[in-house]
Amino acid sequence: MMRANMLRAAICGAGHWGTHLIESVQGRSSKIRFVAAVTRDPAALQPLGQRLGLALSARYADVLADPAVDAVVLATPHSQHADEIAAAAKARKHVFVEKPFTLTRASAEGAIEAFADAVAGGEKFVIAPEEIVNVVAGTEAVAASARSGKAIAIP
Repeated sequence: MMRANMLRAAICGAGHWGTHLIESVQGRSSKIRFVAAVTRDPAALQPLGQRLGLALSARYADVLADPAVDAVVLATPHSQHADEIAAAAKARKHVFVEKPFTLTRASAEGAIEAFADAVAGGEKFVIAPEEIVNVVAGTEAVAASARSGKAIAIP
């Protein structure tokens, strides 16, 4: 059941690890729920999408344009993070990104700069570790950040 204050997220990169992230949070948190997934082959994820109530797409731009999506969770190759973060900032979506944040200092600075205006407008930025236990445990911190308007990192 969706609560009014629940963060509605899209997983970007719904392969093995992305699916693991979805299944680790879905139905276990009162703060966050996955509502969409971006994958190279949406047809292959139909059973998962139907079981968990996910809208499936092959295009990241689709979830960025979707008003039913509040946040994106990036489970994509690290080399894509900087561009995906910048696109999420432009779309004014919350972002949860696994480490490494990006692969170079320059790309990290560019992603942070792209997010600066959105953060000033109330969007959030979260850097999290790879351990899934922290994703589940960190949903309270993510929700608190979403309410407070502060950028956070989950240790």
